[in-house]
Amino acid sequence: MSLQAELVRLWLRWAMKRSNHPNVTIPERRRRMARFERRVPRPPGWIEMSERPLGGIPALRVRSLASQPVRQILFLHGGGYVTGGPALYRHILWRFAAGAEASVAAIDYRLAPEHPFPAALDDAVAAWRGLLAEGADPRRCAAAAPRTAWPTRSDRREDEAAALLLELMDGTLATA
Repeated sequence: MSLQAELVRLWLRWAMKRSNHPNVTIPERRRRMARFERRVPRPPGWIEMSERPLGGIPALRVRSLASQPVRQILFLHGGGYVTGGPALYRHILWRFAAGAEASVAAIDYRLAPEHPFPAALDDAVAAWRGLLAEGADPRRCAAAAPRTAWPTRSDRREDEAAALLLELMDGTLATA
């Protein structure tokens, strides 16, 4: 990891911890996140980034020169369904794309409280279906999100990737 990336990581960790104090309102958290996003380093020139919907959901698409079309990662940003967006994760999205030799789609799902649960989960499912509609092989796709562990039923409201995985496990969506 570069020194710049490590410094940004440490600064973001410190700054976000302060932003998540219970007395900080949701609008203020979102303003702070927007300020953080502006400080996130841009990827190297050999990384392609574009904004293009996936399954009707706004998405940041990331590819490296080595990305193989058959490898897809659906990235669901953190923020507890109320804050955040793909731009905050630019510094790791390009690394995922390069390291996995995959295309990464980070969706900008709808946030609560304006769009209560399960709106964000519905967006994640629509994006997954969008990947499949674009020809992705579900056996070569992955869903990722910050702090994801093996999901339980209670994780649906707290962990974006766990919720998507459980939704996929409950039905036939993974291969539809």
